[in-house]
Order: sequence, then structure tokens, then C-alpha cells
Amino acid sequence: MGRRDSAGFSLIEIMVALSVVTVGVLAIGKFSLSTLAGGQVSRERLTAVHLAEQIIEEWQKSDQLPALSGYCSNAGAAWNPQSPQPQSMASCTPNFGTKVPFTITVIESALKGPPPTGGTFMTYKGSSKNPMTRYVGVNWTHHGAHQVYLTHVSRWP
Repeated sequence: MGRRDSAGFSLIEIMVALSVVTVGVLAIGKFSLSTLAGGQVSRERLTAVHLAEQIIEEWQKSDQLPALSGYCSNAGAAWNPQSPQPQSMASCTPNFGTKVPFTITVIESALKGPPPTGGTFMTYKGSSKNPMTRYVGVNWTHHGAHQVYLTHVSRWP
């Protein structure tokens, strides 16, 4: 019996090669999509940080919460008092950066710190301008739940 010389690839070899290429293409596609989504979340985080910085800077300058009309595109954005005082919340879609709706929370409270000898925390008192801690938190739920916050110590005696 003669031996048949075969040139080319068998069907099984072609199927294995196609499977390997398919897995590789799918992995590259998934990586590309996750990179794009990560970039979007980074842009949203940058917008949230910028918004929080602007609010806390204006708050420090004037010693009052700033009007959100200068930062937000939605005309109804305003601070709504919540309990406990002095906490306020507002919804805002910034007119810069990504156009994602944010919820902003601001809280002002007395500064508390550890006493020099250890133990429980103490509150600073005894001045007409007691030191205060100001907190600005920005939350959003686009592409999952996210939060950034800034704190600032103000009115040091």
C-alpha cells in the first residue's frame, strides 16, 4: 500500500486555531471595554473633586454655603436643610466636566481632637470663634456607587 502525502491542515487543526484566536480577541475586547469604563469613572471622580473643592473654597471665603447656580446646570439646585443641623444636601449636575447628577452633602461641626494625655476626645471651647470642621461629600451612582469628600478645619482661634 502506498502512503498518501498530505499537504495543508486538517479540520481539527483549523478548529483549534480558530478557538485560540477567538479567545484572544474576546479577551482584548473585554480589556478595552473595562479600560473605557475605568476612564469614565475617573472623569466623574475628577469632576466630583473639582466640585467639592469649589464649594469648600467659597464656603471658607464667605463663611456661608455658596449658591450652587454658579456650578450647576440644573436651575433648581439649592441647599435643603436636613437634620441634624448644620447639615445640608443638594442635587447638582455640574456645568463643567462630566454631566452626571451628584448629591452633595455639607456638614459643619465642632472640631474634636485627642487630649494631650490620651483618653477620650475633647472639644475645643472658650473662644468666640471655636474651630470647626467642614465636610463636603459628593456622591453619584453612575457606573456604580461612588463618593469623594473633603474636610477642612476653619475658624481657628
